[in-house]
Amino acid sequence: MKKWIVSAVLYLLIVVAAYTIWASFNESPKNEHQNHQSISYPMSTEKSNNDRV
Repeated sequence: MKKWIVSAVLYLLIVVAAYTIWASFNESPKNEHQNHQSISYPMSTEKSNNDRV
């Protein structure tokens, strides 16, 4: 019974270590999306309140 517990813990450690290594190689720059413009006009799917009765 202790064998599967040790196997599960080792498996989790391997998965966490692999993800940590993968994440360290795939870091994106923090300031990459600062120059995007926002949309200031209402979307076409939005209705105005004038349609209410």
